[in-house]
Amino acid sequence: MWLDSATRDHTSERLSERRVREAAQTGADVLAVCCPYEVPRFTDAAKATGHDDLRVCDIIELVDEAMRGGLTSG
Repeated sequence: MWLDSATRDHTSERLSERRVREAAQTGADVLAVCCPYEVPRFTDAAKATGHDDLRVCDIIELVDEAMRGGLTSG
């Protein structure tokens, strides 16, 4: 599991917060992660950066929703 501390260039910005900001800048509604252990980390980062409306979920959750017919195209 990746540690979410100082980035490689020794800045104090958490990598998860940077990724959340990048996702929000694209206008994304959902930030999909490939590991269920990453969901809480990115959810916390979304809250910390003021992007509470960004939904963070594991990719398999999106697959499950699509198979059940609960996912609509945006």
